Amino acid sequence: MIHIPKLKLKTFLILLPFLLSVPTLLVLALETFTTSNQQFCLTCHYQMWGKDFLVESKVHPDEVKCPECHAQEHYPIIPPKDFSAHPERVNENCMRCHSTMTEKGDNQGFIYNVMKIKFPHDMHIQDIGAICTDCHYNVKHDKHVPQTNRPRMEACFACHDQKTTSCLKCHPKGEHLLLSLLPKHETVKKETCDRCHEGFEERVQEKYDIRFKHPGHIAAGIDCNVCHENKNRHGTIIKQRNDCLGCHHNEVKRDCTYCHKAQVAMRMGKSVPGIQGSPDKMAELVDCSICHAGIADGHSIDAVKETCTGCHDGQEVYQVLEDIQSEITAGLEDASMRYDKLEDKSSAEAKAVAELIDILKREGSRGFHNPPYAREILKRLDQKIVVLTTPSP
Repeated sequence: MIHIPKLKLKTFLILLPFLLSVPTLLVLALETFTTSNQQFCLTCHYQMWGKDFLVESKVHPDEVKCPECHAQEHYPIIPPKDFSAHPERVNENCMRCHSTMTEKGDNQGFIYNVMKIKFPHDMHIQDIGAICTDCHYNVKHDKHVPQTNRPRMEACFACHDQKTTSCLKCHPKGEHLLLSLLPKHETVKKETCDRCHEGFEERVQEKYDIRFKHPGHIAAGIDCNVCHENKNRHGTIIKQRNDCLGCHHNEVKRDCTYCHKAQVAMRMGKSVPGIQGSPDKMAELVDCSICHAGIADGHSIDAVKETCTGCHDGQEVYQVLEDIQSEITAGLEDASMRYDKLEDKSSAEAKAVAELIDILKREGSRGFHNPPYAREILKRLDQKIVVLTTPSP
């Protein structure tokens, strides 16, 4: 028979704290792991950003992990809690390490200011009321190519006018460095621009009231320097509308609907799913080239008016055109003003209002391509805004 010695009380009391501490430490370790380990955070958050959600930051030291930015201030051993991605929380945590930044009015001490950018933090923070995340939104999660984790010019242009703000305003000492990085070759190809603007061809941009798409021009072998200036003010578009029309309308390879889908949808009463309209009364009688006959020589409302007089009395049709466009423009401006005053624009109904406003603006004819249908869209806009601005009982 095996003899099991009895545990003396004194020995038991000595071992008791250790026996109790083991599960406590295990629970504490588990809690710390689930609130502080970046890979654990990634198990859910990669769905929001993709696999590069936790790419290493080029400006923060390795010890800066998720809790340092997103949790309440915590202390050693105590696991972090109350996580948030709201700017107020992140900004508060920024100031824990960068408390003197609110007083800096020069560029000294910014080791990552490689472009020697002039940026008075004190003025932006104290006078304007900016917070860190207004500019440093990508200090950790940088989806841009190339990844820098430094503020982008897009953040500057949220307040500063891109067209009128000189490069020298922010780059007074780094002008030579800035210009040295830009392509100066006589021919600048897509591969060169991709070094900084990778993926630009996927973005649809508005230019001259037309949704411009890069892929077709790239496929046609048109180099970037054909349309863009790359020496004095990098990226400036040097082609005027008439230059574009010289290719697109002198030798037409496709009909107008290829580029002008918004206008065709308006003419046919199909701009908005759920708002079914009838085709404009002129849709079956004339095609685009009748009214826009002189488009290859430049486009203006006067040129369109002139073609109208081939079938209509000049003064009468001019008045009709002006009345329709004045009516729709006034209605659209009123709807836009009321939408801008909405306190909450995040609801599905508010987004639907914004979409209707965008459709009318993007179409560009100010209702003339289909006046009854444009009025119906404005009517629906008014109804939606009334619902949004009417207090709940």
